[in-house]
Amino acid sequence: MLPMNRWLCLAAAMVATGCISLDSSTGPTSVPGPQTAALVPPAPVPPPAPPIKAIPSVDTKDLPAKACLNDRDRRNDLLVRLQTEMSVTGLTCQWKAEKGKNLLDQYATFSRKHHRRLLTTQDEHGRFLARYERGSAPRLFDRYRTILANEEMAVAGQYGHPAYCAHRYARFTEVVALPNEQALNQWLDAQGKARAKEYKACK
Repeated sequence: MLPMNRWLCLAAAMVATGCISLDSSTGPTSVPGPQTAALVPPAPVPPPAPPIKAIPSVDTKDLPAKACLNDRDRRNDLLVRLQTEMSVTGLTCQWKAEKGKNLLDQYATFSRKHHRRLLTTQDEHGRFLARYERGSAPRLFDRYRTILANEEMAVAGQYGHPAYCAHRYARFTEVVALPNEQALNQWLDAQGKARAKEYKACK
């Protein structure tokens, strides 16, 4: 048994270091040790963004404000838009290929197949624009097509190249596979019906 004075010294040291505490009613009690911190659950992982269902075509706001279009004018405009879109897709999505041919090669094939039709459309659509705006028909057409190309490139940037190429690639290969001009006209007419509200029809 420790002598009384040594026991008091030891008790005083334990109180000083926090090993025990003195309570007049209950006597010496042990000091609880540090509590374990509660586990924080991990932050919930946000769900993945839903896939893009469709990437819209460039709208028709760049047509002359007072312009009205008959069926041929609308078909010409849709063909100009299609050709411009295909050229941007071919440049943007060159890494995609079909049967060993990259998209620029396929665009060149499309252009050769419909060369005469594309030239006729360019001439007619330039004269259409000249009915509503000042300037020569060729210059107005070149400016219009440049505007469409810039807006199509902005669409690619907005949605990102992987999503853009996935959506435009499907349309691109569909059009390239059209066998002749009649089939191309049918495709354009179907687009015209789907986008009829965007075009002001002539009365």
